[in-house]
Amino acid sequence: MVSPRRWFQGLLGLPLILLVLVAVACGASAAPTLAPAATAPAVAPTSAPLQLIATPAPTALPADVVNPGKVVVMVGGFGSENFLPRYCSGECHSWGRLLHGYFVTTTHQGGVIPSAMESWKVSADGKVWNFKLRKGIKFHNGDTATIEDVLFSEQRSLSDSEVPAKATPTQTVELRLIEKEEITGPDELTITYKNGNAAGAVFRSDGHAGNSRMNLLPRKLLLEPYADTEAAYNKLPVGSGPFKMTSRSPAQSMSFERFDDYYYQPKFGAPEDRRPRFKFLDLVLVPELSTRVAALRAGQADIVEAAEAVKNQVTGSGGRLIYSQESNYVALQLLGCWKPEVRCSDIRVRQALNLAIDRKTIQETLYTPTSYAMAGWGFVTPTSLGWSKELTPPPYDPVKARELFQQAGYKVPGSATGKEFGAFVLNGWNAGDPPFIPDVAQLVAETWKKELGIDAQVSITDRTLVTQRWNAQELVNNVRLEVNEARWDPSTIAQARFNDPKNVQRLSEDTALQVASREAYDITAPEGRQAALNKLYLRLQQEQYFLPMGHSNLPWGVSKRIADWKPWPVAAFFNAHWTIRLAQ
Repeated sequence: MVSPRRWFQGLLGLPLILLVLVAVACGASAAPTLAPAATAPAVAPTSAPLQLIATPAPTALPADVVNPGKVVVMVGGFGSENFLPRYCSGECHSWGRLLHGYFVTTTHQGGVIPSAMESWKVSADGKVWNFKLRKGIKFHNGDTATIEDVLFSEQRSLSDSEVPAKATPTQTVELRLIEKEEITGPDELTITYKNGNAAGAVFRSDGHAGNSRMNLLPRKLLLEPYADTEAAYNKLPVGSGPFKMTSRSPAQSMSFERFDDYYYQPKFGAPEDRRPRFKFLDLVLVPELSTRVAALRAGQADIVEAAEAVKNQVTGSGGRLIYSQESNYVALQLLGCWKPEVRCSDIRVRQALNLAIDRKTIQETLYTPTSYAMAGWGFVTPTSLGWSKELTPPPYDPVKARELFQQAGYKVPGSATGKEFGAFVLNGWNAGDPPFIPDVAQLVAETWKKELGIDAQVSITDRTLVTQRWNAQELVNNVRLEVNEARWDPSTIAQARFNDPKNVQRLSEDTALQVASREAYDITAPEGRQAALNKLYLRLQQEQYFLPMGHSNLPWGVSKRIADWKPWPVAAFFNAHWTIRLAQ
């Protein structure tokens, strides 16, 4: 098998005749248009190991200077491209952190701090959360945000009624935890949970996964009739975030302008100024890695989702790679295992599948240690709250895997006894970060065939379709290859997957795991949460419903116009825009 990493080196080293998107370095923020075919500079293909090519560091403009020009960012996905958090799924943070104001935000180290809500208090039992709205917040249309907008945002984002369609499973999981939501004072919203909930703030932050979980929405624009107001809102949405959307071409591009009245600045009581230091931004959807890199090389993009395999292509044109550490985790989810008739209901099957994955070969064949690490467990990466060194993928042990598989009653290669396992489908999609996910699936399938004799098959479609089939329980008795956003506090995933038997995305109905999850969620004191979550994750690791496949460090290709940028760790998609400094 030819390494995709080597394949891309050769492909991108050849002259590329590609359609790329025009991105003017300064001026008005009109949506990009198609340019005539452009040829990327030729670079001789090589099979030598990738080498870091040193490039001179550009000099940044002073921190208080706003560049009047434009930054062009090319990404591999827009998600469902619905600007209301109740419906958004997939890569929504590609644009969500630009457009929207969030109740809570994160620090560069991963913890949560106030944002649109200037403060919050939690009762001793973790059931009651009091959020205080920051004064003076403006929407992009000039309206001032009120506590009624906050309550409306909560209710519209979490309601499971048909208005006009039900919310995503993640939203309805949160709804089932809540007893009531009410305005309890000037600029104060109180959320009362049925049980202790340590993640009340985390769920409402911009550091929570890829979806726009809880944004501050303009109530006046979204009143009944819902179908009409939501359709109008999605054409050109209004938020309270750092950028105002000026135009969009669905499934192609979005254009933004700096919002000078963005609330996260000292003028409104925020500890720092998180407004961008440039005037315009174009966000362009370009699924193909080669096209994004060609645009960067041609000077038609400033920041692109990249990959380690194209490092020489980026640095050879004067750019460089900047990494967003622990941006995504990868895991195999065994689906429907709580049902006795499903093969993975036997823990020996789950253990055998886990031990029969040659993770080292996958990493060495497809990735580098810089861009991909076989560390952590499932949704818990080394920066996550609750992580410890014991949470790690198991070593490759095909002998033990075959022994367990036989004990579970299944036939293995070289054995004449046991029942046939039958077809077993790995369902996934071609993610932008990390790349080569179809190849990961194929290598796992080949190893399962070789070591366990399983008729392992690979089905690669798109993320939305896989999620729809998962929600409809059509993937039971098979596998979902999950590529999902890493996060500082992943406890909400544990709750959704292991402590909500009504959640269509659950992985277990084990009451013991539900109790363990509930106990961990009851611990709200910051000094106790690390130990509580670590105990839970070690317990979940034993059950092996998640088969960990490591995490990626997303490389961003940046042009020499970008003098500095410090993207967040444990945060996928374009982020920390206010740290970008353009060159003089």
